[in-house]
Amino acid sequence: MSKIKVCAECGVPKILSDGNKWESNGSISATVTEGKRGFFYEAGGFTQLFSNLEKSTGMSIDRIVSEGNRKNSAEYLQGLFSGFKGTLARTLFHNRVYERITDLGKIFGYGHFEMLEIRRGISVTVYGRNIYCIPMFIGDLAGTFNVMEDLPAKVDIREEGTGYVITVTEGEKPEEELTSRLQTAPTRTKPGDIAYKRCPACGLPTEFDDLFFDFEEGVITDKVTGRRMTTTGMEQIVAIFRELEAELGEDIVQAILDAQRLYVKGALDREEMEQGYPYLRRFLAFRGMGNMVSYDLRSDGLDAVVENATPTLLLAGMLQGIFELLSDRESTCEYRLRDEGTLEVAVNAL
Repeated sequence: MSKIKVCAECGVPKILSDGNKWESNGSISATVTEGKRGFFYEAGGFTQLFSNLEKSTGMSIDRIVSEGNRKNSAEYLQGLFSGFKGTLARTLFHNRVYERITDLGKIFGYGHFEMLEIRRGISVTVYGRNIYCIPMFIGDLAGTFNVMEDLPAKVDIREEGTGYVITVTEGEKPEEELTSRLQTAPTRTKPGDIAYKRCPACGLPTEFDDLFFDFEEGVITDKVTGRRMTTTGMEQIVAIFRELEAELGEDIVQAILDAQRLYVKGALDREEMEQGYPYLRRFLAFRGMGNMVSYDLRSDGLDAVVENATPTLLLAGMLQGIFELLSDRESTCEYRLRDEGTLEVAVNAL
C-alpha cells in the first residue's frame, strides 16, 4: 500500500478533505463528481439493516444488495473512465486501478484488502478481512470488473482464516435494467445555517477528532460511541433500495422502514439521543443526511422536518426508532417527501 497522505494538523486522510465538502445545509458534496453526495455512516447500520430485512422477508437479499451496488459502481466508473481516460485506465494502468481501489477501501473504512491475482480479461482475486458489508463490497468489486474488463461478472467467495477470498470471473450477461418508483437523492439543495468548527489546515469538521483511523485494518472507529464508521456515495444506498423494490415489490418500502427502526433501537444509545434537537441536527448533518429544521418530541409522538433529506427511508425509519428508543412505546410512522427534497415525518405512539 502506498503511503497515505494525511492532514498535518488533524491527521485525517487528505483524500477525504480533497474529495468531499461538509456543507452548511446538511449535505456532503463530492468535489470530484459534481452533483453527487457523500454518506458517512455507521458500518453496522448497513449489515444490521440488511439482516433485519432478511428476517422480515424470510429470504436472503445478499444477491439483490450486491446487484444494486454493482450497477451503481459500474455507472460511476464508466463516467469516471470515459473516453481517452478510460482507454488509458484499461491498458496502461489496468492493474493499478484495482490496487488503488483496495487502497481506498482501507482509507474509507471498508476493511483490509490485498490483491492476490489479476488476470487481464479473465479474473481478479482479492483477500479481505474486516469487510464493512460483504454484499456491498461484492457489488463494488463486480462493478469494477464490468468496467475494467468490459465483461459481465460472476463472484465466488470463500472463508479463509479470519477473512475471505473473493474471485471475480466472467459471468452471464445481466438482464435488462429494472426501474423503480423510489425517490432518488436530490441533486439541488437548499441553503442551510449549520456552522462547523473546522480544521484550520484541511477544512474538515472537528468532529473528525473523535474518529480513529486504523489504516492497516481498514477500520474507522468513533472513539466516543465505539461504533464503526464508513464513507460511501449516497447513490449507492439509493441504488440498493431501488433494486430491492424492483425485485421484491412495494412491500419492501415498509420493510426497510421497520428494519431501520429496529437497527436504531438496538444500536444507538438512549442517553446520546436524549441530547435532543441540537445534537440530532448535527448527528444527521455530519452523516450527510440533511438539515433538520424542526424537531418536536412529545410523549405521544415526534414530528420533524429535514431539508435536503436522503436516503428518505433511512431517515424516516431512524426518527421512528429514536422515538421508540426514548419513549419505550411502539408507534406508526408517516412521511412525505416534497419535490425539493424536504422530508416531513410524523411518528405517533400506539
